[in-house]
Amino acid sequence: MKLYFKRYFLLLFLYLLHNQSFAGDLKPVVIKDGAENQSIVKAGDIQVLYTSENEQLTFEQVVKADFEARFMEYDKEKSLFPEGNVVWVRFALTNQSKSAHWLIDLGTQYDSANLYIIDNQQVIRQYTEGSLLPITNRVKYYGFFSYLPLDIAPTTTQRYYLRLQIYKPISIQNRATLKFANNIVIQHEPTVASDQEQRKYFGSAFVAIYLIMAFYTFMLFLHFRDKSYLFFALLLFSSALTSLLPLDGLTMILGINRVQQSYFYFTLVILPWFFLLLFTRYYLRLRLYTPIWDKIVLGLLGLIGFYYLMALFNVWIVTLTIIISLLTIFVTFVVGVVVSAKGYRPAKYFLLANIFYLAGRLVGTLAVFYVINSKFLMLNASTIGGIFQIFLFAVGLLYRLEEMRKEIEAGKEEKQKMIETEKERLEIEVKARTLEIEHQKRTLNIKNEELLASEEELRQNMEELETNQEIIKYQRDNLEKTLEELESKNLRITDSIRYAKRIQNAILPNETELEKHFQDYFVIFKPKDVVSGDFYWFEEVQNKKFIAVVDCTGHGVPGAFMSMIGNTLLNEIINNNHVFAPNQILELLHLGIMGALNQQQNDYMQDGMDIALCCIEPQNETEFLVTFSGARRPVFYFSKGDLVEISGDKKSIGQGKNETVFQQHSFSLCKGDTIYLKTDGTKDIISPNNIRFGSNRFREIIKKSSFLPLNAQKELIVTQITDFQGNAEQRDDILIIGIKL
Repeated sequence: MKLYFKRYFLLLFLYLLHNQSFAGDLKPVVIKDGAENQSIVKAGDIQVLYTSENEQLTFEQVVKADFEARFMEYDKEKSLFPEGNVVWVRFALTNQSKSAHWLIDLGTQYDSANLYIIDNQQVIRQYTEGSLLPITNRVKYYGFFSYLPLDIAPTTTQRYYLRLQIYKPISIQNRATLKFANNIVIQHEPTVASDQEQRKYFGSAFVAIYLIMAFYTFMLFLHFRDKSYLFFALLLFSSALTSLLPLDGLTMILGINRVQQSYFYFTLVILPWFFLLLFTRYYLRLRLYTPIWDKIVLGLLGLIGFYYLMALFNVWIVTLTIIISLLTIFVTFVVGVVVSAKGYRPAKYFLLANIFYLAGRLVGTLAVFYVINSKFLMLNASTIGGIFQIFLFAVGLLYRLEEMRKEIEAGKEEKQKMIETEKERLEIEVKARTLEIEHQKRTLNIKNEELLASEEELRQNMEELETNQEIIKYQRDNLEKTLEELESKNLRITDSIRYAKRIQNAILPNETELEKHFQDYFVIFKPKDVVSGDFYWFEEVQNKKFIAVVDCTGHGVPGAFMSMIGNTLLNEIINNNHVFAPNQILELLHLGIMGALNQQQNDYMQDGMDIALCCIEPQNETEFLVTFSGARRPVFYFSKGDLVEISGDKKSIGQGKNETVFQQHSFSLCKGDTIYLKTDGTKDIISPNNIRFGSNRFREIIKKSSFLPLNAQKELIVTQITDFQGNAEQRDDILIIGIKL
């Protein structure tokens, strides 16, 4: 204890002696109310003492009079470390403000900083700071920057010694960077604390926007399965991580120092560039529009892989970060220009979005290396640029969807061209086969002439042949007469069937009538033969709209007869008898079919029909009540993003018991919802490989095309059925109706 007091008083004596020797040489810096970001690095404000590589000086040595001559006025044009890794800085402050809460801001560049304060009572206080100091041990903690308290009361003057040191072998900084970061600034502590809170709220809001948009874009990827959306979502997520690190939430939990924090930052900051390159490659379709630049992008992705290999050994991180950042900015800008010039419309929005985003990233990177001296831009420049990028990409995505639609249409045209090409090839093959047959015919004629030349051998059979010829002639005459009779009968039957088709078409609802009652609809009607056993029926009675699809037993002429009976009975039940409940309509239709076909006396008569019947009744301008009953036929409706199927009863009209009870289902729909009715003809469609179309395939088509207008849905359904069926024979009548309320 005695030794301690001796050293203290000796130090105090030396200080007083030293204080007298340079009191007139060091001009105090005056702190006044309202002073913010007041720099003391200017002529006359500070004096510096440079030490050699191996010289290790203590504070007790520096304040001795022996070192007075070694302190010199600081030249701001030079680095604080022109020769070694340690420098001593001394300065004085006079507080003419009303506040005692002032800080000295050292920035982020020093690995070790020790501040010695000598007040008017000659009390010496010491504070330690630096990038190698764990965050939990720091004296003042306001985010990513280095602060030390000045402890200066109002109307007082104090003297300060500041020891600054860097460890070049382990520091991520270097002298070239420090040359642009020599500023030492005095700041008001309440203002610093307020700014830090604002930075946290500002940064947290940006991170939330990034994460929300990342989730939304990932959902788009799951829906469209387009890799460009996946990589854009990862770009947003990695950008959120990069924006989150300077907020110090993670580093406070880990308790790491700023060298380690900077290492994390530099390794994280490359991730957005990596995903930006992948997003650029798929979004701009570089393999299609510019293969050369696609290879350049792949090479740059390989360079990023090399960067992370070097990061394992903490080698060239700063240099490679700058190189990769500049190359990525250049490459993405150039490919945006190149692809945009080739007429790919989404590339224009990509180019504009990346100009904002890359400008923000560039400004943020320059601020990190103190080329731009702004803490706000260091933390938020890249994030602000990203917000503009998100907005422009949201606009670009609309055109991306339009391009996808055009690609689908182009695919259809390509398939049509392939069909036409195949048709031409088949025609050529037919012609070649015809020529081959003609050649064979000529060969046969030659052989026939050879046979005639063998007259001597055939003379004995001449009479028998003549007899046979007369018989053949007689048979031929009979066959020709029979053929003429068959052709005449076939013509009459064909004319009758065509006339029946006109009659059947006459009973079907016409398009004018349906357009009058529904804002949007489609009808897909493909009979297997000329006339059909399927038909659809519509009627409006007392503000109730009745719509039905009916599948009669069989197809062709028998099915057409059944459809006429079904149509007549539906008109009679609803229009004449005024029965409006769908289940009661089906029950009366069942009795009517059994009566019309006399099935009570003829058990072998089991003809009938399957039906799906809906009654649509508006409740107000936006809501509708739908009641449904079905006999082996379901109803589908698409509402609020979901496709719902309601099955009919598992029994047919006109088969089974005399009296049959059918269930009735009621549900509410809104304006813009869609109802689908169909017979079972689509289920029985087969491909050339004998694979059935089935019910699940139809549901998937409806789900995927639900966002399209109904006329576009119709085209898509017809195309899917045609492509699936190919040249296979149609097995049954096909009938599908879609109605938008």
